[in-house]
Order: sequence, then C-alpha cells, then structure tokens
Amino acid sequence: GGGERVWLQGFYYLDRPDLSEQEEPRICYQCPPPANAVEHLQYPQGVWQEYVSPNLMETLGDLRPAYIKRIAIYASGHAYASMATGVELLAQE
Repeated sequence: GGGERVWLQGFYYLDRPDLSEQEEPRICYQCPPPANAVEHLQYPQGVWQEYVSPNLMETLGDLRPAYIKRIAIYASGHAYASMATGVELLAQE
C-alpha cells in the first residue's frame, strides 16, 4: 500500500560499554519500522568516512519507494561539529 515511509541510518563514534543497551541503544527505538531495524554504525571521530547505503530497492522489498520525497542529513547530541559532502542519489531503470 501507499503512504510515506522513512529509511534512516545512524552513526556514532563513542562506544560506551559502561551503559546498557537501553541507555545507549545501537538502533533507534523511537523510529517506526523499518527504520528502527537498522543498527547504527560506529565511525572514528575526526576522520572523513565514506558511507554507501545498501540498495534500498532490494533492502526494503515490498516497502520500496515509488519516489524519493526528500533526503535529510541531520545531527543530534551535545556540543560538536559534523559535516557531510558529496551527497548523491543514484538510480537506474
């Protein structure tokens, strides 16, 4: 069926083994499925990293999009600086 769907990928740099999974989750429990099934990826702090998403048409299966409404990049947390560059949306028929 139709309807708006969201796919998210979370990232973090600081691993907190002193915190439980509930205090420092590796997935977003506030996000609706299927976005909440994607585990966050740990990347080193202060180093440019490349990220290539999986093929969303395959990953999302029957939930795949008919069109992309928007792409958003955002950050949350405490005092820090984040940057993104070279964002591309690649598609083929």
